[in-house]
Amino acid sequence: MIQILYLGSSSVYGVGASEVGFSDYVKRELHRRMFSDKGIGEKYEIYNFGKSGATVDFVIKNFPIFLEQFGRGGKVITVANVGGNNSKAEDRPDNFVSTLDEYVDQMSELIDLLKEKSSKVMFVGSGFVDESKNKS
Repeated sequence: MIQILYLGSSSVYGVGASEVGFSDYVKRELHRRMFSDKGIGEKYEIYNFGKSGATVDFVIKNFPIFLEQFGRGGKVITVANVGGNNSKAEDRPDNFVSTLDEYVDQMSELIDLLKEKSSKVMFVGSGFVDESKNKS
């Protein structure tokens, strides 16, 4: 059994989506392939550990708990989308959640942790948006 763990913030969790977060699309497709007529059988477990507002520190602290509670000791693929909330300012335009140095240190720690505990690690990010092309 291969476990796929999605970690991160609102885009993983699905905030703002009309139906699901992006991890749920993968889950839906893999379930279709596993359990349809002539399917491949139960080969994957998909977990969505996204939390709106999550920071890199949240993932670092909770990833070992997720593995302890849900891990089966087999192959683990980790997909992460986190860090955007570290770059935001709170209450004042210059009061960032993390400084650039803190962010680099935390991301390095997270990457090392995920590589140590996972068979494969993938980071996904959001693309840049041209706000002038969005219509309100």
